[in-house]
Amino acid sequence: MPNLNRIFLMGRLTRDPSLNSSKSGTVYCRFSLAINRRYNAQDGSQREEVEYLDVLCMGRLGEFCHNYLRKGSAAYVEGRLHVESWTDPKTKVTRKNPVVYGESVQLLGASRGSSGTPSPEVSPQVEQAFAAVSPAPAPVPREGVAPARRPPAPSPQPPPGDDVF
Repeated sequence: MPNLNRIFLMGRLTRDPSLNSSKSGTVYCRFSLAINRRYNAQDGSQREEVEYLDVLCMGRLGEFCHNYLRKGSAAYVEGRLHVESWTDPKTKVTRKNPVVYGESVQLLGASRGSSGTPSPEVSPQVEQAFAAVSPAPAPVPREGVAPARRPPAPSPQPPPGDDVF
């Protein structure tokens, strides 16, 4: 049976990302994401709950997150879920914390500043930097430009020794 560990999140950063490096020299960025969920309770009232998840991004993606994300920034994160576990030195109790290992991060619109007003939209420099760390989208043909011609695919040939009438 195949296994799948994939997570998709949209939310806002609860703090500025922190950039660190491991003992082996790998750069990583850590931040926390708040994900809101609105729902109708059984009594008909609207309710909202918030989940907070830590996100860890490595390498160039980590550097990108550190440079362009800030507290309050809206972000879309794709990645995999990992549960970190450790033993508390004081109580000797095993603790666990779910962490999302980010594999793709997208900026979503404007972040909210301390005054609650939106900050300016993402600049072209940010988009250019993002394009350097994420896969390029499929090209969209421009108006008035003919798509490139491909040579026709060869017609399938019968296997040797097979008589086709």
